[in-house]
Amino acid sequence: MKLWILREDVNEYDQPPNNLAAIWTKKPSIETLLEALGFSTDLTALHEDELIRSVSVLKGESVRINNADYKLEQVEEGRLP
Repeated sequence: MKLWILREDVNEYDQPPNNLAAIWTKKPSIETLLEALGFSTDLTALHEDELIRSVSVLKGESVRINNADYKLEQVEEGRLP
């Protein structure tokens, strides 16, 4: 089974890399991802930069949001990424 995971790295000296922030069994919609990132799910109320950064995360890029780096990845169940 393949899973979609959202990793959050806060870059603190004692934090292990690539902490799990959220997990889904299918690729999240932009609204679902916005909610996980703490943004409004109302696309008309978003600031342009919030939408751009969220879409970049949805595309699999590592993006800095509120002093943390987020990355969406697809992984196989039972395997380390």
